[in-house]
Amino acid sequence: MRFVFAVALALWLGPAVALAQARPRQPTFVRVLDAAGQPIAGAEVTFAGGLPHFAASAPSDVLVVVSDARGRATAKLRPDLCYVAWAVVADRKGAAEVGQQRSAVHGYFAAGALLEVPCTQAWAAPRLRVQGFEAWAEHGPLQCVAWTDYPGTAEPLEGSAAAGFVLGRGAAHASTLEVRDRHGRALWATGLGSAEVSLPPPQQVAVRVVDESGAPLQGVPIRQRVWRRQVLRPSGVGGMAEARFAELGVTDADGRCTVVVAYAQDPLQKPGSADLFLFACPPGRAEVAGGVLLRRPLRSDRRVTEVDGRELVFTCPTGEPLRARVQVPAGTRACLQAVATFATDAGSYQHDPRWYEVPVDGDGWFDFAAVPAKLHGAALRLWHPDGSVWAFPFLAGRELPEGMAASVQPWRNPTLTALQVAVVEPDGGPARGA
Repeated sequence: MRFVFAVALALWLGPAVALAQARPRQPTFVRVLDAAGQPIAGAEVTFAGGLPHFAASAPSDVLVVVSDARGRATAKLRPDLCYVAWAVVADRKGAAEVGQQRSAVHGYFAAGALLEVPCTQAWAAPRLRVQGFEAWAEHGPLQCVAWTDYPGTAEPLEGSAAAGFVLGRGAAHASTLEVRDRHGRALWATGLGSAEVSLPPPQQVAVRVVDESGAPLQGVPIRQRVWRRQVLRPSGVGGMAEARFAELGVTDADGRCTVVVAYAQDPLQKPGSADLFLFACPPGRAEVAGGVLLRRPLRSDRRVTEVDGRELVFTCPTGEPLRARVQVPAGTRACLQAVATFATDAGSYQHDPRWYEVPVDGDGWFDFAAVPAKLHGAALRLWHPDGSVWAFPFLAGRELPEGMAASVQPWRNPTLTALQVAVVEPDGGPARGA
């Protein structure tokens, strides 16, 4: 579809206020077609909304509707989110097991759009077998969840280890399988595509957390970054991946605890091809990573040749938090999209994207205490409670924007410019939802 763009600029003083969340949901219309352009009745259409440029902590919204006899369906969507949509329909003979058709993922669009979604891809609900459940019996019953990329769905799978798990219509565009323990904690994840996968066995890892002088640190949470949920890119727009964490334990008076992870062999004795990222997160100090990186041990943010095979030591020194003061409305949150570093051989390092989010207090102060001592760089965003955002450029190193970190005077938002964009069809009518 071709669009004609008309752009109008308006200037005013003060912050840009987007009250989209306060506005009611808007009807959005879809028509489901087959390969010949004929309407399909009974198609299940999924609408998934979010902020793809802001995925790490952004809201999400999922609705499922069914097309009528003319292939049409309506969903009421939030006006403050970007949406994608896809459709799945049973075989025209009426028996789902005969075969199904699905559409591609369509997006991004806004509430109020008019869409045509052709179902042209053959698709049958596969049955997935997951080996290795027996070794996790004391943590079970285990759960399997199929995730699409963001924004999308997390679909619990029906079935069992013996009979296999079925990826139903809700998982038609899923990309990742996540296995959880009986408490819902993520244990392991793998990409979907194989008919059979193997859950690694549980491995016990002894952990010790100390300060810069070697003294034990008590009460330090240890958590694992199990996997990263990527962002859907149907129109080339991407964003920050969402880290999926599991809380594993807390250190005792000696700074020690033993955690259980899914890994093919003892990660301290025999680091394998799978990476393993554990984080010590002492309150008021920078977080420190350890585990396995590229078949080598990772200790205190550094890839090393070998470690003591008995325990994984995290050294967490005292450091200065990234702290600043801003003059913003109550309820604003400060978000830091950071690129941390893992030191490797010959003085080089590897990037590791992170995300930190803290509230701005009543006096305008905020601080990021968990940010690592060394950063490749970071970008700050101030998330207004109405949903709008002040976005600052990416800065190299461990820095906040000029005028924030070095001064006790609060940063005041500058005069902003509103950019209003009107999108119209070639005949002059509005291009709804573009």
